[in-house]
Amino acid sequence: MAQRWSINEDIIICQECIKYPGAYSKKGYAEHLAYLLQEAGYEPRSIRSIQHRAYAFEIVRSGRHQEGRQLPYASEQVAEVYKVLSDERVSKHQEISACIEELYNPDEETKVELTNLNPNNTIGYQCAVDQKKTLPMMLQRLLDLRGIKRHQDLCDILGMSINTFNALIRGKYTNVKKDSVLQICIGLELCTMQAEELLDSAGFSLSYGKMKDVVIRACIQHRQYNPIAINRELRDHGVKEEDLLYPKGHPFYRP
Repeated sequence: MAQRWSINEDIIICQECIKYPGAYSKKGYAEHLAYLLQEAGYEPRSIRSIQHRAYAFEIVRSGRHQEGRQLPYASEQVAEVYKVLSDERVSKHQEISACIEELYNPDEETKVELTNLNPNNTIGYQCAVDQKKTLPMMLQRLLDLRGIKRHQDLCDILGMSINTFNALIRGKYTNVKKDSVLQICIGLELCTMQAEELLDSAGFSLSYGKMKDVVIRACIQHRQYNPIAINRELRDHGVKEEDLLYPKGHPFYRP
């Protein structure tokens, strides 16, 4: 008989599901969850068992359990844990909406704001004033800061092809897209200042006169890094489907 999953174990799995939607099928994801569980002091579980549990949360997250899809281990606890954790995001949605209302200024086309300039909590104090910082340099500093050694690990989080990312970090990408840089900002969970620095290194900035930019800025300020939640915020504020940060065809897109 399978060992019953505790609520606290499910909370750990659920938090990762919310943070990295769709990652349950990625290579190495179950090992990552196994490490988190072990680090939290729980008895080891088989990789297959962890994969099934992660898949159960993915079914609930996508709403497929409401379509009659059976949950692995037929656990109502999975649905209940997800409901509680996702409900906590309601207040965050309200905070983000209030922030958007405060920041949005349709009469102001562009305005760059580097807030809380503090050499102790940024990837590099000099970045704000050194215009010679390039996108590849900034990306590498961020990877070093996060301790990311394998580009594929980050690409799994970003939902970006390894070829695209390698071209960006090697400076071989001749037509860098702003959305690609923003997706990296979200995937690396950057603060507002770090995001501004990375965007600036690629020749972009966040406008206060464009709703899409304001929504993404508000999400970053309130540490909302879930791609599906960000798309939902964009939709709620009138951004068209084709202009979403994760548009149709992207792995994190959900209609």
